[in-house]
Amino acid sequence: MVSAYFSAIWETWEGKMSGIASLFLTLVATYSTFFAGQEGISRVKVYLWVAAALCFVFANYKAWEKKAKKVQELTLLIEDRRPKLILAIGGSVWTYDSATNKTVFFLSAELLNQGEPTVAIGWSAKYVMGTFSEPMTSFYIHGFYTVTVGVQKLTVTTQDLLNVKTQSTQIERGGHRGGRLLFTLDGDRRRQIETLQFNIEVSCKDYLFTVYTAKYSPTPQAPGGLHYLPTERVEPINAPPILSVRDTPKLKR
Repeated sequence: MVSAYFSAIWETWEGKMSGIASLFLTLVATYSTFFAGQEGISRVKVYLWVAAALCFVFANYKAWEKKAKKVQELTLLIEDRRPKLILAIGGSVWTYDSATNKTVFFLSAELLNQGEPTVAIGWSAKYVMGTFSEPMTSFYIHGFYTVTVGVQKLTVTTQDLLNVKTQSTQIERGGHRGGRLLFTLDGDRRRQIETLQFNIEVSCKDYLFTVYTAKYSPTPQAPGGLHYLPTERVEPINAPPILSVRDTPKLKR
């Protein structure tokens, strides 16, 4: 460590010059008799000691500065080679599933990656009302699930779920994924939801287990309006069925 320290000081010309100057001024301050009289010599010694100290500090600073710049460059390079996800939550579609006694939320979500390729794992959500928060349960879909909003119906399949799209297929640098996130709460929460006095906080992790979060805050739903992604299947409520009547929507844990 000591040899590395002196090597760092000697590496730059500023270090060499100020280091040599500090040594020279120290010798002059010790042995100088240039000014006649004891008072003059004492005054000169004080000035020279101060100059030597300043040169020494300057030499150390220049050595530290060069090393600090190298560390900063390496840090920026490492950060650039990490995933950097941006998670955004859009609209929400919800329904009460009486068969399972669960309130089901379909959140529209998007992920943009500004860093190294990564998967998105560890999806979770919590339901927040004031100071009270409750963990939500994530589900996959067996077959399909249809939700009616106003005069439209939204059909969601397993392939539409964002956590399915991103758990095994990497999102490249500059890549984007959009889809639904399915979370449920036990019981009938319709009265709570109608007050619009809640938030849903969603989070996921990249392959380095860095956590990314986003929040959904409800807004009054426009009459007959349904917010959906371009890739989703939305139809008028009076449209003929597109799926076999033998299929029934089910939730699968």
